[in-house]
Amino acid sequence: MKTRVLTVYEKLFDGEAREVILPGCDGEVCVLDFHQSFLYRLRCGHVKIKPAGPGSAAGGNGNIFIRDGVAAMKDNALDILVER
Repeated sequence: MKTRVLTVYEKLFDGEAREVILPGCDGEVCVLDFHQSFLYRLRCGHVKIKPAGPGSAAGGNGNIFIRDGVAAMKDNALDILVER
């Protein structure tokens, strides 16, 4: 799935991921390819990204600490807007 992790100032991750674990308000949420569309509030914690293949993580790593955020999934694209 196409995955982007963004702040107001920078792009932390932009690439293909096979699995993303989000720190949700109700606990951790695992997102896989073709997950149902959703809009979800995030809490303080780590966004854990498992890239789909080698070299797919352009401009970021697979473990990003966030303070707050929102995740939206639609059409096999996951956009995560965060505050660090």
